[in-house]
Amino acid sequence: MKKTNEKIERVMTERMLLHLHNVNEPIVSPEIFDLANSLLEKRQKKFTHHTYGNAGIFTKKIYCQNCGTPYKHKNDGVWTCRTHDVSIEKCNAQPVTEELIKKAYILMYNRLKANYKHILIPFINQIEAMKTNQSEKDAVSELNIQIAQVSERVMMINRLKDNNLADPSFYIQELNECDRRMMELKARKNKILHENRYSKIISDTKMLVKELEKNESISIFDSDGFKQNIQKILMSDNEITFVLKNGIELEIEKQEVP
Repeated sequence: MKKTNEKIERVMTERMLLHLHNVNEPIVSPEIFDLANSLLEKRQKKFTHHTYGNAGIFTKKIYCQNCGTPYKHKNDGVWTCRTHDVSIEKCNAQPVTEELIKKAYILMYNRLKANYKHILIPFINQIEAMKTNQSEKDAVSELNIQIAQVSERVMMINRLKDNNLADPSFYIQELNECDRRMMELKARKNKILHENRYSKIISDTKMLVKELEKNESISIFDSDGFKQNIQKILMSDNEITFVLKNGIELEIEKQEVP
């Protein structure tokens, strides 16, 4: 009822301001109009913050390991499984506080920083070895041969021109054809390399390694780092599992969290 009244009051205020702004002869002074408009804007900002601000960066990030349902934000910084919120019989997952999630992230991040050379570096090497299958390797090798052949032709055409053995129109035509062919071959090669499903995993992992090497251990929750590093969170009664952007899952026991 309170929210309904606030909504009605807000709509009526907007209509009143619109009327006051458009009448031929203003019934209030411009100063009063500006003041009313300012109060309305503040109220709208307050309402928006109250409704959406608390959800924060964990929205659509936390999933229940019991039933797979996303968690929803409740009052007082508590997150709960949506299925559990509707029916305890369908899912008995327990709610979790936002503070616990943040502390678990800090613990996970610091452990990863201390051990990333034993976790992430071997992971990159393994993915690199799996990255290109034999057929893709053969295709890239063939494209490299064709690219080298085009480069040799460009060199030959330039030698002919330097020795005045090539007609200008022939030289320009051949050079344009070589440029076109070179762009086509390189585009096909890049498509094979970049469409490989392991490329993004390697890229995300190398980015995380670079961050860990550059930054110190953290003592407070870093929202920017969380958004950059974490794909999602899997929540169970005993564990919080952080899934990194590269797919690696790192578990933190809830009882370990200080």
